[in-house]
Amino acid sequence: MVVVGQRPIDEGLKESGLSNDKARSEVTRNIHNLVRRIKKEEFGNFSYMCMRSGFICDGRKEIIKHLEEEYKSELQKSQDLCDKKEDFKFVLTKLVMSAPFIKHPQQEKESTPTPKTKATAPPASTPLGQKDGNTPAAKEAESEKPVKKRKPIVFNESEAVPAQKKKTNTGKAAPKTEIKKPSVPDIKFSHEERYKEQKEREEGILAAFTQQQLKKLLVSYIQTLSSTASLKTFSIQEVIKSSGVKVTETKLLDLLLFLHEFSSGFYHEKNNTPVSENRLMKIGKIPVTSGQRKMIRDNGLRSLRCLEKLSQGWQHPDSWRILLPPGSKLGPKWGKKEDSHIIVGAYKHNMDINKIASDESLGFKSVAFDKEELTQEFKDRYGYMLNLYISRGKFNDEMAYKIADLKLILSKEQVEDSSANPPAEEDKIEMVSIDDDDNEVEKGSDAQSESPTKTIEEKDSLDDLIEEMKAEKAAQGDVSLESEDIEK
Repeated sequence: MVVVGQRPIDEGLKESGLSNDKARSEVTRNIHNLVRRIKKEEFGNFSYMCMRSGFICDGRKEIIKHLEEEYKSELQKSQDLCDKKEDFKFVLTKLVMSAPFIKHPQQEKESTPTPKTKATAPPASTPLGQKDGNTPAAKEAESEKPVKKRKPIVFNESEAVPAQKKKTNTGKAAPKTEIKKPSVPDIKFSHEERYKEQKEREEGILAAFTQQQLKKLLVSYIQTLSSTASLKTFSIQEVIKSSGVKVTETKLLDLLLFLHEFSSGFYHEKNNTPVSENRLMKIGKIPVTSGQRKMIRDNGLRSLRCLEKLSQGWQHPDSWRILLPPGSKLGPKWGKKEDSHIIVGAYKHNMDINKIASDESLGFKSVAFDKEELTQEFKDRYGYMLNLYISRGKFNDEMAYKIADLKLILSKEQVEDSSANPPAEEDKIEMVSIDDDDNEVEKGSDAQSESPTKTIEEKDSLDDLIEEMKAEKAAQGDVSLESEDIEK
């Protein structure tokens, strides 16, 4: 086997004027950034490829001609680094012939599955006439290491820099895009203030209704709740009719909201501590059983006042079906935020619509007033949203927007003159406790007297209303409350 000796490329470059190691390394890098060799299927054969333009040819003369025509300025920079500029053509030829190997993407598609096995097992002999740097040993030494180092190289190397900058920029910008929501304070009342307010409210309710009125309305309310599937169909008119008490709808609504507060144990104690379920509680002289309190608390109309606190950023549940579009005077930007602010304002100002509309923090002042008078659109929207809350998310058609006219009784001073609801006939009725076993049986034109030894249950068995409430699974003990209250 004949082995042709090969002179190292660096020695040839030194003789051609590249004696300086730094200059030689820079010229080599510049030329190899322009040219690569591409292996062919047949061992020992390769093509040349221009990395800038993608031009491919088989002979080195063609690739050198292409470089001289297209990249004169790049070649000139390399030539300036040579001591012997007249020998630069020789330097260029040597560096082109020793350019590292790469795989062109198109070659992978066109090649058969076996080229890699052929390329990894070249024949041991070297064809005669091969020039310096083309022996298998030189190829392995010069091509394998650069290929490993230059795997990420792309054809247009200028595109790699912007891609890296983009990644680093997005990585740095990500934390800045995090939005930290400002903390929204809660609306809270002091225990002392709320306890005093609730006690004054209770005194006002007791001043607005007589004991007998309260008994009848309480019995009628529980009966109506027992026979109503949903608060959407709950009827305040039915409560008034069945009780026989002459009272306006808004005044009765105020009483029903107070009953919810009472049944929830709202500030029954100074620190608003929970009240035992089995505890006997009274409104004035009227005892209310635990079963009745539970029914009113869980199924009755609910009062905003029972909330311990409410965030100023509170929003109503999505389950509330808001079917009424806002009035034109409320503006095109009216939405869920403004609807929710109505509930927040009602909690903050005890359902006083004038204070709610004037509160700068709620933002209603510009749309709620027209010449210092509340607009009908705002009143309707207020009534609509309060209707949804009080009816537990189900709009009550009978109440509709009437809640806008409601003003809670918060003290005795607010109670209207007693002449509006004269209790003349009811004053003749003896006021006694419901759980008193010695109560007299009410007399009617066709009523028969009963033995005083009879139990309360035996008396109530004659009352159709109480029997109906029993059938509706009223809580145990309700019968004793209602037996003396119903007048037909």
